[in-house]
Order: sequence, then structure tokens, then C-alpha cells
Amino acid sequence: MMKLIAASQIEFNNTIDDILQRPEYRHLKNILRDLIERIKESLKNWFIDFLKRTFSNMKNVTSLADRLSTIFMIIGILVIAGIIILIALKINRSLEKKSRIKEILGEKIDSRTTPDSLREKAAEFIKSEDYRQGVRYEFIALLLLMHEKNIVYLDETKTNEEIYSYLKTRKFPNLKSFKYLVDIFNSSWYGQKSVESTDYSNWNRIVSLLWNEVMNYEEKA
Repeated sequence: MMKLIAASQIEFNNTIDDILQRPEYRHLKNILRDLIERIKESLKNWFIDFLKRTFSNMKNVTSLADRLSTIFMIIGILVIAGIIILIALKINRSLEKKSRIKEILGEKIDSRTTPDSLREKAAEFIKSEDYRQGVRYEFIALLLLMHEKNIVYLDETKTNEEIYSYLKTRKFPNLKSFKYLVDIFNSSWYGQKSVESTDYSNWNRIVSLLWNEVMNYEEKA
């Protein structure tokens, strides 16, 4: 039992030193050490009182209480570390699930698809004066960018109107411009309405404006 307690003391000291040597904790080194020592001292005093009340004839009460407080501190640190790891894993899985999007408005999204790659594809259609396809890919590119910036979470079942309603509840800036894009996209893509070069010029201006706002939105968050 004494060997176990001695080993636990060494393990405790090594654990604390390892934590305090990490770059993110160096500036808190003295604060953390003082806090840990205060907690350990409180546990020690509690064990001393408990042992004296329970075993009135026990010798070396202070020494035993010190070792017991060390063991309980180690157990507490391990439990807290385990909880932090579980929370981190849960958050990581949630973020992975959130970041995985397989399709936006009928367009397949894979690991190589980015907002910029979609805009490049849109530019190719614009060069050939296929403004309808250009509008489609630019709008999908904007939605993917908003998804990546955590402004809105997209899934395969969310419609443009649902996205608009969600942004409205979030008080997204320049919501009217986003509604304009939704209306143009719906009428050109779903309504089969052609998009002329003059219509596209205004569309492109609004898309560029919102694109910049989305980029800046994350910087403010």
C-alpha cells in the first residue's frame, strides 16, 4: 500500500508538471500550481479531521492524509481529463457531420468541391453566355461558402425559402439582397426563365456584395 501511495505521489507530480509545461498553460503555471496546491491542502485537512475522528489512536495521521489527498487529486484529474476528451470527441464528430454536405440544390458536392471551384465553373458558363447555368453555380457557390463559414447549416432537404427564413431569424445583414438572389435563382432555374446579360450584370453585383459580406461575417464572429 505504501509503495502504491509513493508511486501515486510521483505520478501526480509528473502529471502536473506535464500539464504546466504545455505552451498554452505556461502563462498560468503559477496560478494553476497554487490552485492545485490549495485543493490538495483542503483535501489533506479534510482527511486529517476524518481520520482523527474515526481512528483516534492512529499514528502518522498527517502523512497518511497527505498521501490520500494526492491519490484523490490524481483520480480527480483523470476523471476531468476523461470528461474533456469525451466532450472534445463529441464536438469533433458534430463538426464533421456539419461540414459534410453531399449535395446542394441538385449539385453533387465532394471533397474537391469548394466555393471557388464552383465560381470558376460558373465563369466558364458566363463566357459562353449561358447565364442560366452561371447563375446556378454562383448561387450554389455562395450557399457552400455560407455553410463553411457556419452562417447556415445546409442539408439535402433544405429549400431556398427555408434558408431565407433561417437567415431572417439570425438577422443576417443585407437579407433583402439574399432574397433577390433566391428569387432570381428560382425563376431562372425552376421557372426556366432565361437570364439576359443585363440581368446577369445586376445579379453578379449582388452576388459579389454578399460574397464579401459572408467572408467578413466570420472575421467578426
